[in-house]
Amino acid sequence: MKLYWLGMFYNLFLPGSISGDAYKIVILNKRLKAPYKKTSAAVLLDRFSGLLGLGVLLCIYGVVVLDDLLVDIILVSGCIAAFATLYFIIKKFFKEFLSGFLPTFFWGIIVQGIQVLGVYLILTALHVDVNMQQWVFIFLAASVISVLPISLGGGLGTREVVFTEGASFFHLDPHLGVIISLLFYLSSVAGSVWGAYFIFHDPLSEGRSSED
Repeated sequence: MKLYWLGMFYNLFLPGSISGDAYKIVILNKRLKAPYKKTSAAVLLDRFSGLLGLGVLLCIYGVVVLDDLLVDIILVSGCIAAFATLYFIIKKFFKEFLSGFLPTFFWGIIVQGIQVLGVYLILTALHVDVNMQQWVFIFLAASVISVLPISLGGGLGTREVVFTEGASFFHLDPHLGVIISLLFYLSSVAGSVWGAYFIFHDPLSEGRSSED
């Protein structure tokens, strides 16, 4: 958990939202001599499982806010296909992780659900009591895009663009979209910045003997 928290801190300043994951792979290999293949698989499968949970929520909100049967069918089909594809990949190439597939998937949905709750709280604080589902759908779409390594600060800038374009699509106030996005980012910073403590205090040292 300490290493995970440190990775969250690095994600604030490095491209995309996966740079901290790469750091975790390197330090686990360097300090614990853990094989790159297994640590990479564990970290990346954790990321993909979280994205899958994010995709499920995006699909649910998409069906709610997008009044188009064809789009609904595409979203649901894509969601099912993504679930089946990830399961097949793990079963075929990473059998040692198969037993953790469903628990990790459900935990991923819970984590993403907590983030959605955070967006609802931001909307409530801003006294936004209409079109809340549309704002959450835009947030979920922005979260998917922010994973791509095309911006700094864990999606800073990219997320705001998606909020602006999404607000225009739903005929909402784009300025409000930017405010919502920045408030969510600041809350993420507040939760992640404490990971800087482990830059100076080894997150892997506690509980390990010299022989370990």
